[in-house]
Amino acid sequence: MSRPSPLVLGLSAAVLLLAAAVVVLVIQRGQGGGGLKGLLDQALSSDGKTVLFTVGDRPMHREQFEEEYELLLKFSDVPEEMAAQYRANIQQKQMLLDGLQKQYLLILDARDRNSFTNQLFKNYMRKTLRDAAFQYVLMTSLGREITVTDEEVANFYNQNKAQFQGGFSSETEIKLRAYLKQARLQEILEKRLVEIKAKFPVKINDTVDLYGIKQGR
Repeated sequence: MSRPSPLVLGLSAAVLLLAAAVVVLVIQRGQGGGGLKGLLDQALSSDGKTVLFTVGDRPMHREQFEEEYELLLKFSDVPEEMAAQYRANIQQKQMLLDGLQKQYLLILDARDRNSFTNQLFKNYMRKTLRDAAFQYVLMTSLGREITVTDEEVANFYNQNKAQFQGGFSSETEIKLRAYLKQARLQEILEKRLVEIKAKFPVKINDTVDLYGIKQGR
């Protein structure tokens, strides 16, 4: 329960979350054709009317940024009743914009030097897309109906007061709400996986020994 508030996310953490949000947008829109180059083009693409900045020939539009920022809030488990406060956080948005400019600069430079053609990057992209797709399903499907009431937050706090030396605050409430939602999501996930395995059976090759770690259960 040491998860930081989205308002005080460090630059690297916030930019990483926004980067994940970009990947989710690519998956959500069903775009990214043309193999690896298509994915890179989509990562540096932007839709909208009002340009916030341009790096080389690649613009970032306000409409695109706001859409990605909304995904950042969703990834951070921000309660809807407090979303307006975070949307008005100019300092956080400016920090993310600065981080995006750095991303564009480094990616464009690396692309021109053909740094994205090696197998290591292809494997990294595969894992990133898989992780993003998994998170997208959790947030938009399994976790969509999960709500945590004020009473549940208060009860959990009262039962675990010793862990909160600073007392109850808005930041504590955010952390508790996110923690309880995550716990409930885990329960739903385990039940859903049982159902899915009936549709897509998991077959494990027990003859393979991964560095002394047996796969069979």
